[in-house]
Parts: sequence; structure tokens; C-alpha cells
Amino acid sequence: MRTKCLDAPAKLNLALFVLGKRGDGYHELLTLFERLDLCDSLKVGLDPLGPAGVALQCSAPELEGPGNLAYRAAGAFLSAAGIEAQVEIELEKRIPVARGLGGGSSDAAAVLKALNELAGFPLKAEALWNLGAGLGADVPFFLRESPWALGRGRGDEIEALELPWELKHLLVVPAIGHSTPEVYGALDAGVHRDRVPPEFVEALCRKDLEQTLRTAANDLEKSAVISEKGVVPEILKWVRSRGLSQARMSGSGSAVFAVLEKNEKVGAMVEDLESRGLGQAFVVQTQLGS
Repeated sequence: MRTKCLDAPAKLNLALFVLGKRGDGYHELLTLFERLDLCDSLKVGLDPLGPAGVALQCSAPELEGPGNLAYRAAGAFLSAAGIEAQVEIELEKRIPVARGLGGGSSDAAAVLKALNELAGFPLKAEALWNLGAGLGADVPFFLRESPWALGRGRGDEIEALELPWELKHLLVVPAIGHSTPEVYGALDAGVHRDRVPPEFVEALCRKDLEQTLRTAANDLEKSAVISEKGVVPEILKWVRSRGLSQARMSGSGSAVFAVLEKNEKVGAMVEDLESRGLGQAFVVQTQLGS
């Protein structure tokens, strides 16, 4: 059996603008992705002579089985490539699940990349990206090597960006996760934008970090589901009261991040956050390497 070991990074949505509902039932988005140094680890094996099928072993046993996106990615790859083979996946989970950090999508992208290499690259890049998009809207971002990218459409139309930014964040992970379909489903029609704020686009084109952050937003913070659960608004209020004005939810949540300029008091903030029961808190940063 040929094997490959690789990491699957988390992501943040530094900005997420919701531009209305599409005919296919999804929402039209523009989002700014950032890849993080918080990673799951995978070992992917391919044996053309073994019994055809997929086996997944995970450090979180409740995530094992056909519902896991990495498992589904392996099956989709074998079907698309026309390969009958045995696939074995060992997954060490570090990215919190259902928190808007993209762990499942990143795992799926890692499996697709690993199997394509192990099988001798039967799928070209476009075919691999299309396969990933069918698994989840965030998967195409993780198939790219860029730490920064714009996502359009469902978030799956990816434009890699050359940005000279390496950010540090305070990341707060609440005990309660969010269901992405529920969050989008409870998004009031009135919060849909007609367009992305032009000042955000202009700042991004100038690679002006300060103005980009100032004009960024996550429109999903207005979802009724998030307001009802109350955890995210409470965390945002706490973080901003400590002078970290550039704070927002990532994706559909429930993780919240704040951009750090000075981190000499991060330890005290982490201790206070956790003592209040608001969630687990730690520092992450942009992952620049592939």
C-alpha cells in the first residue's frame, strides 16, 4: 500500500458578505478566506490490489463512518477516477467541528490531493476542483495552495490572492456548535446586500490591511439562530470590550476570532474568557507555507 501523510489546515472567513439567495437554494457570497496554522493530520493509503472500499480511523470515533467528508471524498475520487482500490485513512482531529473553521472540508481536500498523487494524477486540476465543489463549498479553497483567496458564488469560485499579510488572531471556540443550514435558513431576507461595499473592494485591491479589516463584516452574525443561542454575541461583546475592535465570527460559526496587534495581554484574556465559560481560547496565525 502506498501512503502519504499531510496536514489539513483550518480557515477563517476574514469577511463574509451575503448577497441574496440563488435559484439553486444556496446563497450568493463573497468571502475572504485565510488559511490557518491550526491543522488536522491525515495518513492516506491507496492499495490497488486490496479489496475495493474505504476505511476511516479517526481520533474522534464519533466522526468515523460514511458521513465523514474525508470518507466521502475518497469514495468520490475512486468513482471519478474509475479506480477499484482499497483506501485507508487515519485522521487526527485538532480543528473543532461545526465551528466555521472548515475542518471537514479541509480533510476532504487533503484526501483528494493525496489520492490523486498516489494514483499517478488521473484527475487534472479542474476535474479535482469540480469534484471538491460537489463535496462542499469550502473544499475548492483548500485545494489551492494560497493562504489568501476570494470566494464567490457559493464560496466555491476561488481566486487566489497575493497578499503580504501574516496575521495573528485570538480564536475563541464555544462549547456549542452551529449547523450551517440552520444559520443560513434563519438569515432574514432584509440583511441581504445589493452589493459588496465598494470601500472593502478598493481596500483589498490596494492591499490596505487596516482599511480591509475596518470595512469587513460577516453578515451571518445577523442570523436569528445565532441571536437565539446567544453565545456568539456575548463573545463578540466581551472581545471588543477589551479593545480588539476587529473581531467577528468565522463562517457560519460558532468560532469567533479577533485580530491581534499586540499580544502581551493574550494570556490574561484567555484565562478570563475560559473562566467565564465563554469557550476555549488560543492564538492562531496565517499559514503561509503550503
